[in-house]
Amino acid sequence: MFRKSGLIIGLISLLFLFTACGSENANSGKESTTSIRIGNFYSQETTYGKAFDKLKEDIESASNGSLKVDVFHNGSLGSEQDHIQAVHQGSLEMMHTGTGGIGNYIPETAIFELWYNFNSLEQLKSVFENLTPELDKIYQEEGFKLLGAYYDGPRNILTNKKISSLEDIKGVKFRVPDSTLYVSMADALEANTITMPYGDVYTSLQTGAIDAMEGTPDSVLVENFYEQSKYFILDQHVYQPLSIVYNLDAWNKLTSDQQKIIEEAVKDASEYHLELAKEANANALKKLEENGIELIELKDLDKWREKVVEANKKYVEQYGENGKLIYDAMQEEMNSN
Repeated sequence: MFRKSGLIIGLISLLFLFTACGSENANSGKESTTSIRIGNFYSQETTYGKAFDKLKEDIESASNGSLKVDVFHNGSLGSEQDHIQAVHQGSLEMMHTGTGGIGNYIPETAIFELWYNFNSLEQLKSVFENLTPELDKIYQEEGFKLLGAYYDGPRNILTNKKISSLEDIKGVKFRVPDSTLYVSMADALEANTITMPYGDVYTSLQTGAIDAMEGTPDSVLVENFYEQSKYFILDQHVYQPLSIVYNLDAWNKLTSDQQKIIEEAVKDASEYHLELAKEANANALKKLEENGIELIELKDLDKWREKVVEANKKYVEQYGENGKLIYDAMQEEMNSN
């Protein structure tokens, strides 16, 4: 696994070396141009791809050509882990990343994904933006500049069994990602927790190996998981930030004007993505209903939230003061609304 990742990073580095050399030759005798390479491990047609395309346009326009942006969509540079390694090593300047990437360097960021701690994307955005100055210090210690985030969610439960209350989830064969956090949350709900590769979920729903899985409305629709299910339980258990990070050494080589241009463009792209995400989720829920999926809103959601409180706290404890900083901010936002 490590040999494969190393090979991918090496290929990325060679690709960018040739790209950089070509850029220098093309600009010989002219005002120098700084290249920014952005990796997007999702397709260009997703909300992330559209937001990065806007980011490219805004940066190049505002800089009058002194900043040139290349966006590598569709996972052409490898997995999320490959991308974050490339940014860390400096062969890639920028990316967006969640627990599967930045979590390898700053594991306490996974705390944002604790279940039932947000009621909306706006709440998540508020907490993350308020914490950004403190988080940036933590990110910089690991070689990353934190510029902002895209906001994803909510994740809900797709199932073949009708679940209308907390009691109904007991014993349900519930697939979650192979993550300590997700497993501990599902276990706290007393589900029959099962982990398996994402690629096996569709057939497992089809054969009955699992009764339920979880994901955003858009992902459930696009990946066709709904074809093997009957109900979509709107428990909204996870809202997730995807940090937009820049290689710190490369960031420090930019002029202050260039940094301001990028920061403003990231802020605008984040706002743009938020609207795209909300629209995509609304459209996906409508299409799921049109395809025969029953949408179920839980009347006892407070009980679900209470059921995972101890598991939440236990998870946070392992990350000391940084973990407490994030969790306390989440709780304060929830209690204020």
